[in-house]
Amino acid sequence: AFFASVLLIISFLKELRIKLDPEVASNVQKSRNTKWASLLICGIIITSSASTTYHKSNCTAKSKFCDRTIIAITLGVVTMLACIVTLTFVLSKVMEKYNAAVEAWAVGIVAVMFCVCVGFVTGASSPGSYIGNLYYFTWIGLLL
Repeated sequence: AFFASVLLIISFLKELRIKLDPEVASNVQKSRNTKWASLLICGIIITSSASTTYHKSNCTAKSKFCDRTIIAITLGVVTMLACIVTLTFVLSKVMEKYNAAVEAWAVGIVAVMFCVCVGFVTGASSPGSYIGNLYYFTWIGLLL
């Protein structure tokens, strides 16, 4: 599954590169598209790491660790959806008048999600409490 998601990301980035015409797209838009694509990759890694942790930890009983793992999975899924919607709107150029609004809403939702969830995901007795992909990419996503 991991290799399939890596191949999907590579394919997406190639498609992103093809759709962007260097003469038409400004440097600012290219930079924002690159950040959205990077945040999409962070969301994929957060989701896959948290779901692997959830699967391996046998979360049958309600516990703090399992609840925080679900929060991490939700953070990754919401981040991926916001990135996909934003990149679709920006790259499709069908409804250009809504691009700024969609991007602003997506930024707000993702920023609030990361600000609220980063402590739950990387704090003590959490799935990202040890150093690993979930820890690093949660903090990288907050910085993006």
